[in-house]
Order: sequence, then C-alpha cells, then structure tokens
Amino acid sequence: MGTLYLAQKYPGKWCAIAPNDGPVKPDTYEYDRVKYLKGAMFIHGDHDELASIDATKQMVEGFKKARIDTRFVDVKGGSHTGSWAEVLPGTFDFLDTHHCGGSK
Repeated sequence: MGTLYLAQKYPGKWCAIAPNDGPVKPDTYEYDRVKYLKGAMFIHGDHDELASIDATKQMVEGFKKARIDTRFVDVKGGSHTGSWAEVLPGTFDFLDTHHCGGSK
C-alpha cells in the first residue's frame, strides 16, 4: 500500500515500482497520477490470507490501461509477508530495465 500511495502522491519521483501483497481499493486508485511510471511489477503470494490476489490483478489491469509496462508475479505458495523475498532478484532486474533516462 505504501508503494502505491507514494507513487501517486509524488508524481515523477520514481521510474518504476514493485508493490507486493495487495492493494485495498483498486477501484478508487488514481491511475492517471502514475502514468509517469515506466514500469510496475506486482508481486502476490497465492497463499496470502490477508490481501486479495484478485484485487492485485485488478490493479495490474488498471496499470496496463494506463499504458505502464506492468508485470504480475504470482508466487506459488507465497504468504502475505514473504512473497517479495522469493522474487527479489527478478524485482531488481525489472527495476534495472526501467530507468528514468540518462546514463546508468
């Protein structure tokens, strides 16, 4: 939630984001405020008992409609608190391919 909130509150601050394990209200998210992002990678464990994986999938669709390069990673057996760690190398790879501009 924090990642999604900050991306919306401070437009232009980041090039890409990687939120994990659930938005609360994908219907009310202001997708227009994050169109500046070059990428978003959503991570969600399929054994998350706190946050809805369907809500995350809905958020993914909203980001795609905003024309942001968006990925969804479904962590098999992943819980609410541990899924992100299982895919951390891939997350860094994703973020590394979505630079704001200029040299690396």
